[in-house]
Amino acid sequence: MINSLASRLSKAPKPANLKAARIRLAVLTDKTSGDEALADLHRLLQESGPVADLLLGIASQSPYLWRLVVQNPIRLSELLFDDPETRLNGLIDACLAASRQWIGDEAAFMRALRLVKQEAALLIALADLGDVWSVEQVTSALSQLADAALQAALSFVTAEEIERGKLDLANGVQGTPSCGLVILALGKHGAGELNYSSDIDIVVLYDPARAPLVEGVEPGPLF
Repeated sequence: MINSLASRLSKAPKPANLKAARIRLAVLTDKTSGDEALADLHRLLQESGPVADLLLGIASQSPYLWRLVVQNPIRLSELLFDDPETRLNGLIDACLAASRQWIGDEAAFMRALRLVKQEAALLIALADLGDVWSVEQVTSALSQLADAALQAALSFVTAEEIERGKLDLANGVQGTPSCGLVILALGKHGAGELNYSSDIDIVVLYDPARAPLVEGVEPGPLF
């Protein structure tokens, strides 16, 4: 547990309804009972300590986060017992890997990104509410995930256009592969200061000279 998220927790939101929160936590504790993979989590849920206190606050104050907690206890356990910075980097890598793994299957790609988003939301909230990360680290993490998701989406759609024969990266400037697209992040995203309720505002620029469309082929919606 050295440097794990659970070992670094130092704060928890106060439950608005402690009795109801305890009932919810008891249900989660029962759900983890008897599962060898959840033995360490089960132990922490039974103890009066930082993990239980944090989950009590979430159970009382945030229906969305609590749904993420109870729908996948294995994920919760992994987040609590892993180093949060390492976990964040893994989620960023997972975004980019999804764009390669699911080429040609948009539904599967979107599902993969949604799973990354859910895990990232829970990870960042736990680190934030538990006072593991500063405000600057939280906004940076949210911004990094947005960057990774955008990069993954760009990689996915350009790969699809190449497979459909509508884009030829080999014809970039001086033979250098290039999709010809630049995505500009505006506002808080551009400043690396996204918060939980932020939208992302982007501008997409396309230079056909840097990645010409295949002659005589009509471009797809993006291009």
